[in-house]
Amino acid sequence: MIESFYLFHCGFMPVPAFMISAGGGMRRVRLPLLAAVGLHSELGPLLFDAPYGPNGPRNLGGVIGGAMRLFGMRFEPEWAVTERVRVLTGCTPEEVAHVFMTHLHYDHTGGLPFLHAARCHVHRPEWAFVENSRGPLLGFARGDLRGLGERVATYEDAPRFGEDAIGLDLLGDGSVCAFATPGHSPGHASYRIKMADGRHIIFGGDVAFATAQILGDGTLGSMARNVAISMEEVQRSIDELRAHLGQNPTDVLLTSHDLQLGERCINEGPIAI
Repeated sequence: MIESFYLFHCGFMPVPAFMISAGGGMRRVRLPLLAAVGLHSELGPLLFDAPYGPNGPRNLGGVIGGAMRLFGMRFEPEWAVTERVRVLTGCTPEEVAHVFMTHLHYDHTGGLPFLHAARCHVHRPEWAFVENSRGPLLGFARGDLRGLGERVATYEDAPRFGEDAIGLDLLGDGSVCAFATPGHSPGHASYRIKMADGRHIIFGGDVAFATAQILGDGTLGSMARNVAISMEEVQRSIDELRAHLGQNPTDVLLTSHDLQLGERCINEGPIAI
């Protein structure tokens, strides 16, 4: 089982608040790029998304990466997923055997080329969308995915929240179970993680940009709406996850761009969940 679990940031970008939450106005906030690592008692470190490797935002190319830095993107080498694994688990990046992807947008995949031994678990509709698309793919960095080869482990039949209380068991011991939460991208998935002490954590990626948009009355901002492949599916996934949390109130919800969680990570360092 998973004995420890940490949420951390791999960088952040100053953006107007209305891009994250409707009605947020023009005040500048720091949009975090969050990921997580759990330490499994038998399998070692398990990563949940891999935003950036040692080269930071250059996974979109040197020109675009440089432009992102020029416009305020903050990245430091010690924030790379490879370094987070070393510091938080005491393991090397080569010991990461599994990385669980919520989806394949560029701000979640930059670290994949640096995890040379990891099986990359991806919901099949997400991988099929990228694999079958021709020409430029807005929001995706093909270079992050091109060299994965046989390390890609796609899975099918992940239930939606509400269809199945358990989810699709990916490791065979109940420690990581996948749920389909499409809308933001074609095959977006969320993961329900069982800790050794019996607690459950849901790593929801970009199912919403803030936990308040699921737990409270927050409303998606312009960025999430503009990027979404289907807002109807986004809303359905949010509603299903909200209902699940109503029935499982002790589950801890994490999302990849939550401002409050991000501020804690940026100001205090990785958070032990």
